[in-house]
Amino acid sequence: LHDLNIIHRDLKPANILFKGNVLKICDMGQSRILLGSSTAVETGSNGGTLGWMSPEELSANIAGQVSFESRLSGDIHTAGSIFFFVLTGGLHAFGPRSQTVHTVNGDWFDQQTNIRNGRFNLKPLAQTGEFVACAADLMSRMLSKDPKRRPEIGAVVSHPALWNAETKLRHCTDWHKSWERGTPALQRRLKVHAGLVQRLLGDRPEGWLAKLESHPLVLEQLRADGRHYDGREVTELLRAIRNVAEHWFQPRTPQEQVALESLTGRSAEEVRRGQATERAATERAEAIERFFLRDSTFAELLVFFSTSSSADGPDTVFEVR
Repeated sequence: LHDLNIIHRDLKPANILFKGNVLKICDMGQSRILLGSSTAVETGSNGGTLGWMSPEELSANIAGQVSFESRLSGDIHTAGSIFFFVLTGGLHAFGPRSQTVHTVNGDWFDQQTNIRNGRFNLKPLAQTGEFVACAADLMSRMLSKDPKRRPEIGAVVSHPALWNAETKLRHCTDWHKSWERGTPALQRRLKVHAGLVQRLLGDRPEGWLAKLESHPLVLEQLRADGRHYDGREVTELLRAIRNVAEHWFQPRTPQEQVALESLTGRSAEEVRRGQATERAATERAEAIERFFLRDSTFAELLVFFSTSSSADGPDTVFEVR
């Protein structure tokens, strides 16, 4: 819809239906088309449904505005709430609908106050799996109170929260080739994402290598393969992931076999058989994702390298663990 400059204006779970295995957006009655180079369209009402309106739409509703300028960013905010609703099995990022005893200017729900003030809670995502750090980052951007800070739909669909394991590994490999240690571009990104980098590297002198101490066989093999890794550098983590992907899945020595088994949680023979099938690339990527790119290890690495430092404000990744 957004590629066609159409604002839906009433997105909500009830307006998203299944047709077989395909999701379809329905109820286009409040939709509007942006003409030419317009970024907003004036409407006779702000549209939407309570609980699934953006802060600016809700504020206009409460203020009783006669007209409202609808923008694509309003849909982005609501889509963020819907993502959260789906991943958490029906929870709302801005809290439950608890109707107050008295209404004040039509503000019936505590939930609506939270929406207007930009107070969302993403911590329930932590209960949904081991790969939610990227989802929390995407939602925190989509649910921004400031419409100008929300991503456009192109940035949403290309966010690492929506990548499969093979796409994650491919990007890590590409970033290893394109990002050089000590360059001005990398230094700018390190500054923008200072909090995220702190979580990636930790407080230990060994940096990110310290997170692997619970997997001594993997750590030993990383240090034994003739390559030195600087645990205080995020680019070195990319190099480690790339080297594991390219060199570890055809073990030649008993030490390489036990390291691979620790990495994948499977016997070296099972891994070897898997590498002889058409799913070889997928299984390799999924093993690396499970080990290196889950929330308890280095999921934030994907956000660090995929988000543009020139477009970002301060570090916005939310801690969900």
